[in-house]
Amino acid sequence: MYLDRSRNKIEGWRCRGTHCLLGKMWLSLVSFLILGIVGLHINKTQNALSVEVANSVFGIQLESAQSGHRILEEVRLMRRNGGWYSDQRGKGSHQNESLDSSKQKEGLVMLVKNPATLQTTFSKVFRTNELFGFYMDVQWHLRRIQNGSLILFVVSASGTAGLRDAASDFSAVGSLIGHHLPAGAHWVWVFVKGGRTLLETAVLDKPNSVLGHLHIPKAQLEQNTALEIFDEKRFKFCRKYDSMGEFCDFDYQRPLLNSDKRYEILTGIPFIITAGNRPDYLFESLTSLMKSPGFQPQNLHVLIGGDWPQTEDLLDIFNFTYSIIPIRGEGNFMRFLYYRQVFSFIVENFPLAPAAILMDEDVRVSPDFFSYFAQVLPVLLEDDSLFCATAFGHLAMPTLFSHKDKVRRGDMQVGWGYAIKLTAIKEALLSWPADGKSDRFYDSWLYYEHIVQGECIFPEVSRVIHFGIGLNAVGTRLETYDLVIDMETESGVHLTNIMDIPLQNWKLSLKKILEDSTLIYGDPCEKNFFTERKNGSYIFSYRCESNSTDFTKNLMLAGDCACKLSFVSTEFGWHDGVTLLRVKPGVDIYFLGVPHSSYSYFAVNESLIWDFEKLSNESQYKIWGYVSFPYQRSAWKVMTDLERQEFLRAFLGEGKEM
Repeated sequence: MYLDRSRNKIEGWRCRGTHCLLGKMWLSLVSFLILGIVGLHINKTQNALSVEVANSVFGIQLESAQSGHRILEEVRLMRRNGGWYSDQRGKGSHQNESLDSSKQKEGLVMLVKNPATLQTTFSKVFRTNELFGFYMDVQWHLRRIQNGSLILFVVSASGTAGLRDAASDFSAVGSLIGHHLPAGAHWVWVFVKGGRTLLETAVLDKPNSVLGHLHIPKAQLEQNTALEIFDEKRFKFCRKYDSMGEFCDFDYQRPLLNSDKRYEILTGIPFIITAGNRPDYLFESLTSLMKSPGFQPQNLHVLIGGDWPQTEDLLDIFNFTYSIIPIRGEGNFMRFLYYRQVFSFIVENFPLAPAAILMDEDVRVSPDFFSYFAQVLPVLLEDDSLFCATAFGHLAMPTLFSHKDKVRRGDMQVGWGYAIKLTAIKEALLSWPADGKSDRFYDSWLYYEHIVQGECIFPEVSRVIHFGIGLNAVGTRLETYDLVIDMETESGVHLTNIMDIPLQNWKLSLKKILEDSTLIYGDPCEKNFFTERKNGSYIFSYRCESNSTDFTKNLMLAGDCACKLSFVSTEFGWHDGVTLLRVKPGVDIYFLGVPHSSYSYFAVNESLIWDFEKLSNESQYKIWGYVSFPYQRSAWKVMTDLERQEFLRAFLGEGKEM
């Protein structure tokens, strides 16, 4: 029972990127057995690469060696869940670091080698053992690997259940069986991107393991390439680091800055990017910034958490200013202390700035990014009841309707891409713990424990998208929210209601709207309860006790019913207990939390205020079923599709050769 494609020779061919010539590469499949062992060995000699792969339900062990000494990388990947259809929050790597033996990982291992140097240029473990979201990250990276790179995919413990659309991408670049793998299968695929498959095999039954062995001579590097001659720094960078997309194409041109757009109010505002060792993500963010009219490079300062030469090399090529922030610890504890140092850096280096703009390395900005901040910043600085203005449209879900020229104010975390007053930064540092282990998110700490009073300005249509997938990524959220929110694609959008944002103006405007709104009562999860209404504004009141430990539960359930499960289950975006959802053009629903909101007097009929806890068990069960049904339906569809992957099982199950 095996699949052997090794008899195909690989003739000389040329590639677009910096891996220039793979001439007369040959391989020999020395052994191919089904064994109950675990391991992947990459023995690197001076002129060749010898690969042995084996995986099982326990994971894989990866070792790289040079000249017989196992000195480079080692990781032991162990199975941690019982089910093949895992969809747990978990913790994934937030960095594209070399695979680390101290962390247990499950999913799909991707290892990329430069065929001319045999050095590892990229490695990551994707949590495709989970059904939702993480396949998008596989697609993102695969599409940005240079043609000519040697790529190895290996399933660790379980990693095929969540491949989904990524399997189609595998087929497009040469995989024969990746699109037909059932959940729980063990799969090994070694190939040259833009070239040929060197080895591909799978074991379909989860108790079994697979072992493959192949030998790959070092490729001949074409001498004096045009890229090496005309752009030596970029040439050297692209030989060492992969997943950089167009940056490593010969004809890549740095985006030209739009010198016609210059927003004077942003001139004295430092623009901080927080970064680690993910130069591929950082390049995408920088590219979007350079394309956004109003970008002022002299304001940019990148703060690198830790010593990462690849990130420094990238910033040196672009000639952007950066500093290195020492880090300690790991995970969210490390991030919590790192952002404290970021805030300290801003105070120490920009003491006269009235505010600072901060953004993570894995955020893509809208062409309207700087135009947006140029309009909201004056209002932010003048209003003591505001502490930040974020470019992230928290309620910009595709199931809702939004106005690109509208902004709101409300309770918000800072989000991705935000301006924060320097006074707020200084106040935060006074109470920010400098030590002591903590798994808290810094932005959650700011919101829940530090900024007790104070709101943020936010747009109805987002000016950023958080595209990166890292430490705290949740698969279901990625697929239904983070990667699908609406982002403005034009520049220079005039914000028509910016003068409504000051606190007194906002209160008066909201009061007038509520006075003119119609009260509605009933089951929010009843079909078309919100959408089948005439144009106008409506008030839906729900029970919200400020002293309750779960005071947003009713809002979460009612909001999910209104938004078809793309609503984020927090109070973010509300003002004084009032949340606006535009369920369709012309129909605005104001969710009113009673008695938490000072506007509770609009809910004149106390007995008709919606309260989940007072419903019958049958009604509660029905609502929970409605809220969870979209996820259950999606999971059922994915699992059904996987169970229908019978082609390989039928073909290989009887031990036939191919």
